[in-house]
Amino acid sequence: MANSNRPPTSIGSGSLNDCRLSYLNNLDQIVNQIADAFRDIARASRVKSRASEALSELQIEVEAANLVQNVDKLLRLISDLKVRIIAQDFEATDRDVKAVQAQLDEQSDRSTRLLRKVVGNTSKVLRQLEHHYYLSESNLPGSVRLNKTEDTGHRSNA
Repeated sequence: MANSNRPPTSIGSGSLNDCRLSYLNNLDQIVNQIADAFRDIARASRVKSRASEALSELQIEVEAANLVQNVDKLLRLISDLKVRIIAQDFEATDRDVKAVQAQLDEQSDRSTRLLRKVVGNTSKVLRQLEHHYYLSESNLPGSVRLNKTEDTGHRSNA
């Protein structure tokens, strides 16, 4: 009997607005049923004659059972809402993680390309410097060249 008032629990079924309207309608219905049960309990608990006292007690028990049933429906609705919110939160978090991962992958690719370019340019410049160094060394007069036994500016006393 309680399942007919229960909202759909499948996360992917229907649009978000349809699901929200379903939950709101169900919530309104449950709250009204709870209020009616309280009202009926209060009405039945009024002081009456002894003859109607047994009937009043029975009516109070029935309304209390209805109240418990409606509170149970409300708790199930709240549980369904929690599950839906948690599922949507995981989906949103998953989307955010994938977006950040894509950005990091793109930055990594860009950094790798820039590093390869820097390595290529550095190699080219080093080869050019090495070439100019050897050209300039071969063009120096013999007296200016340093011997391999000499240190930088210090002569050995051998």
